[in-house]
Amino acid sequence: MRPIVKGSIATFYPQGFIDSQNAPNLMPIPDIQYIMTLDVDVVLMSLKKVIFFNKNGFEFLCDVLNRFKKEKGCIVGFCDYENNIYHSILAMFPKGVSVNLFKTREIASLFGGLPEYSRDDNILVYNDDDEQKNIALVELHNRGFNPINALNKSDYLEKKERKDIYKAVVDLTFLGHFSQKIAKHVKGNMIVYSLSGYLDGDVIQKFDFKYHHNCLNIGYKVYIFEITRVKSINVNAINFFTRLAISSAEYDAVLCFVGVNEKTFADKFKDDLEDAGYMFFDTMSSLHGNKGLMEEAKKSAVALNQKRRHSITRDLVEKLSLFIDVVAESIELMTESKAVKKSAGIANFKVEAEHTKMLASSIGFYGELDGMFILVFPINIAKKTTKLFIGEEVEDEHQLLDAMAEFVNIMGGKAKKALLDSNVHVSITLPRTFTNIDDVFAVVEHKKGAQVDLSFDDEPFYFFLTR
Repeated sequence: MRPIVKGSIATFYPQGFIDSQNAPNLMPIPDIQYIMTLDVDVVLMSLKKVIFFNKNGFEFLCDVLNRFKKEKGCIVGFCDYENNIYHSILAMFPKGVSVNLFKTREIASLFGGLPEYSRDDNILVYNDDDEQKNIALVELHNRGFNPINALNKSDYLEKKERKDIYKAVVDLTFLGHFSQKIAKHVKGNMIVYSLSGYLDGDVIQKFDFKYHHNCLNIGYKVYIFEITRVKSINVNAINFFTRLAISSAEYDAVLCFVGVNEKTFADKFKDDLEDAGYMFFDTMSSLHGNKGLMEEAKKSAVALNQKRRHSITRDLVEKLSLFIDVVAESIELMTESKAVKKSAGIANFKVEAEHTKMLASSIGFYGELDGMFILVFPINIAKKTTKLFIGEEVEDEHQLLDAMAEFVNIMGGKAKKALLDSNVHVSITLPRTFTNIDDVFAVVEHKKGAQVDLSFDDEPFYFFLTR
């Protein structure tokens, strides 16, 4: 099966049934070797002519595509599928698909290769997974397009009909090479895990304990398990959540379920989890209405960080320019301004803009290199960098912090990739956000780090890298 090449995109068109028996016949070694000789930026598998596929056959094709990605450095994925096929694929791989999913080849061209749309075209973006939507928005923006954020499903349904305004609609899209291991996002300084389907003992394999532990270390206090789309839960999953509560208790973490119904939870299960310390809410709105819980979300991990008074290491200092390049380039793209370096040095954290309203965010990384970096934004820069996610500049501080966390999370992902290109393997935590700079000082008290003072449009911006 030879691909059709158009605009630096090679597309395979398998036909009929794809299972473990015939998938290898669809991609024989000579065809794989042929792709290696082509000068292409994207390799796709079209599902247009596929009648049926199972998980084993699909995984085989994913392995082939990922080989192309590894050896050629190209973008890979599947395309040409209907709504039900897209959701079936995501259901097959609840931890995330290892490749990208693009509704059409033309949509794929927005993310790699020669685009089939003008740079001036408005591109509408919608995904009910906030992390996936924000990744798509930033990638399209970085590629020079004009992405428009559909704020919710009704906004999306209304705007997608305006074909005179929006030349392309990026929906039913999954960017597997950019997303992290588990479905999650930051909401009001709380970690939200989104679960779906049937929860049983396999949830242990799907949950990244090391990641959760590092989120506890960085100081998050409230963890939400959003289970609106969960169909059932059994005793093995209940045992997992009970053990998770016990391991999180030493950090004074508060664990909550949102979206519980009688079909999902037997009364005994709910009683057992309440005894373990979980709180239950019908909706996210009712959770946000709990003042005591919102106060917990604001707490910083001062005591924890005072125990970790390590100085910055030489290995971290050697990677300083890498982090600065990622941060400066990202903010320059989002604000259309130029970064100006004011000063740099090894010292304790210091902010001199007392008369300017500042917001801050921190993100940790661990693995072959351990540390964290803190970004301090003047309010005007924060508004500009997050406008893409919100759709307009806003005054609501909570909305601004959530969008800023998403932006910093994407910068963390870029730093992770840049480190990987230097053969340094790390994982990253979700970002924390701060409205009070005193809370940032509490986190890095007694810690020396590498601080770089920048400015964007003559407004101060601070970067601090430490352990």
